[in-house]
Amino acid sequence: MTHRCLLLLALTALPACSTSQKEGLVGTALDDPERRKESFEATLRVLDKHPEYTDELFAQARSHPQTLDRFLANATTAMSDAELARLVGDHLVQHPDSLHRVLIATLDAAQGRPESRQAIARAIEDRATVAAGIITDRPSTVDAVLEATVKAVLEKPEARTAFIGAMYRLSPALAGMLASNPKTLRAMAVEILRAGFKNAKGDLDKLVQEVTQ
Repeated sequence: MTHRCLLLLALTALPACSTSQKEGLVGTALDDPERRKESFEATLRVLDKHPEYTDELFAQARSHPQTLDRFLANATTAMSDAELARLVGDHLVQHPDSLHRVLIATLDAAQGRPESRQAIARAIEDRATVAAGIITDRPSTVDAVLEATVKAVLEKPEARTAFIGAMYRLSPALAGMLASNPKTLRAMAVEILRAGFKNAKGDLDKLVQEVTQ
């Protein structure tokens, strides 16, 4: 109680002080861990009752890069908690422009970080159906992602093996799509025949016999 009273006295003196003097008073009041905890709790209770104050606090915090960076660092670390991550996700999807910028910044920042790249890959794998649904919402994205994927798997043997395996499993569906587009079917057939003559003519002859029977 004594700590609270001292803090209250310090706060009542603030209006008559300059910003630098207020900084000194607040700094003194927050030096003690117990008083600091009480002060933060009292502030948070007021902010709970007045959400608009939180908006003002955030706006002002943006002019204090060191504090803002520390706060965001703590927040991102805490997002390993599923409930907090969900809360942040729920807010992000309400602001598409912000979501786009965060996703771009995250992908860019992950370029040279193997563990972060794996985390992104795991997230896509965990929500493969959702991710595929989102990608196919935008035809230009399908084009860009497929082209980039083919180029990437050519450089990664394990990924190439997985890619070929998926094509094998999905060969009936892929054949059906190609059959509906003769131009693409012909182009694929020509390239396959060329590759077959170069790499495995005997296997290609067997394939021709199988198809024509």
